[in-house]
Amino acid sequence: MQRANKKSHPFLGRVLAFLCFWLAGMTGQAGKTLWTFEPLTATTVTVLSNGTVKILYRVTNQSAKLKNLILDSRPENTPTGLSASPCQLATKGSTCTLILTINGNEMPATGIHKGPVLCAQFSASQCYRPPEANILHITRANPVPDDASISVTGSPLILFPAYPALSGLPRILTITNNSLTTTATNVSATLLADWSDVTQDASNCLSIAPGGSCQLTFTPGIVTHGPIIAPVSGSNTNSINVSLAVNFPWITNGEVYSMALDSTNNIIYLGGDFTAVGPNTGFGVAIDEASSQTLPTAPRVNSDVFTVISDGTGGWFIGGDFTQVGGVARNRIAHILSDYTVDVQFNPNANSTVRALILDGSTIYVGGDFTSIGGLVRNHIAALDMGTGQATAWNPNANSTINALALNGGIVYAGGGFTSIGGQARNYVAALDTGTGQATVWDANANSTINALAANGSAVYAGGNFTNIGGFARNRIAALDLGTGQATAWNPDANNTVNALALNASTVYAGGQFTSIGSQARNRIAALNLGTGLATGWNPDANNTVVALIFSGSTIYTGGLFTKIGGEISRGVAILPE
Repeated sequence: MQRANKKSHPFLGRVLAFLCFWLAGMTGQAGKTLWTFEPLTATTVTVLSNGTVKILYRVTNQSAKLKNLILDSRPENTPTGLSASPCQLATKGSTCTLILTINGNEMPATGIHKGPVLCAQFSASQCYRPPEANILHITRANPVPDDASISVTGSPLILFPAYPALSGLPRILTITNNSLTTTATNVSATLLADWSDVTQDASNCLSIAPGGSCQLTFTPGIVTHGPIIAPVSGSNTNSINVSLAVNFPWITNGEVYSMALDSTNNIIYLGGDFTAVGPNTGFGVAIDEASSQTLPTAPRVNSDVFTVISDGTGGWFIGGDFTQVGGVARNRIAHILSDYTVDVQFNPNANSTVRALILDGSTIYVGGDFTSIGGLVRNHIAALDMGTGQATAWNPNANSTINALALNGGIVYAGGGFTSIGGQARNYVAALDTGTGQATVWDANANSTINALAANGSAVYAGGNFTNIGGFARNRIAALDLGTGQATAWNPDANNTVNALALNASTVYAGGQFTSIGSQARNRIAALNLGTGLATGWNPDANNTVVALIFSGSTIYTGGLFTKIGGEISRGVAILPE
């Protein structure tokens, strides 16, 4: 009977066994587990109703067979808003990363509190989920209201300080709410603690309607303040950095003894022992080439700038003795972007003067007095990554100042006051391999300081205080053979220091302290024939030292200590036709 009875229900027994196996697979709690789950991210999260979130599991194959796993297609196990790409497992022990995407706009309002259930493709009987402690718990939240987007005009802003008999003059920044739907609230600037004498009136900016604008008004006291970066923001807005300073917007070349304000006509009258008045631009100024006017949005530099080069994209790298640019701390080297802001990523932080810069692709070669730059010990010369400002492995290790750099054919030429560089004895001038930083065999062996270098495909031109270079007597200016380092026959023979050189196709322009060069009387600036070394007829006749020269098209920009050049009164800077 018992045997009969047993034989009477064979089909029912198989059905019950199948159901037990299927249920075990669905819960992952009984029978042999074919794959297991390990959470790689939090599994209890909140997603905004207008956002998405990703949750990751590591899935490990516990069987000997290849598995192609997909989310269970049944809605009771995989609710709307939950999706994943297939997860493929090779042999036993192999893993894949299950990347789940939860879409807050599509998921149930009550959330997701189960799964994920992962099944073998084409085999709905093989399905597993994580253990209870690691299942999904996703809740949905309403989105946070969008912030208002503001912009600021009027920066950099220089406030005119109070003066005996004069009150500080109020100046404004204009704040615009660019949002289409959100009102900006409680917008103001955050000033430093030591700016307590400067009054800020932000009452006009308590509420700015979409598309509207307001004004922040600043009134200074009698104390002057160097440029700072001050964040402007509101309770529900972005933050924008502006440049503020309290200083006289103009400077004179002598003492000011009295001032009077004509408020009706917005005029200030000055009296004193001076002969010139000009805008207070700081130690570095950007000038519009077409109008010759200064650009008011350029950041102010708080001390000497000795070298400026283009970054190739509308901005500049500058080097000198400064510690701030546009209110941002930058020690002696900085990158000013094309929008006149200071590059926040580039901060090599040199510990002493930067005197020379040259750009080669994404590398900036730097020379000067420093012994640390770009985060590393670098004596007087270094190569920096243009993006990060970090020093590269290139390290010629000069034993004294670098005044000038030039680049030609994969060689960096350096000039200055050193006698050792690139692992070799090299007096005042050297050629350095751009790959290794080692000195090449090129050895021009000057007998005194090099101040300026320029190179073309034929020669390296040097200017300075030397009287012998490249194996020949050459007074303060010479052309050196690219291959041998020997002085060529080109010999303008300056009678005093050469500080600056600039080349074009047929002419070498020289500036310095000389009064004779190229066999002609030439006061401190001259044009020399590239072939003969003789002075051309070009003769601007500067009345004091020239320290800088640069070409732009057919124009030569000149800087120095002069007050008259080219027959015109021009203090410190001049624009000369070629």
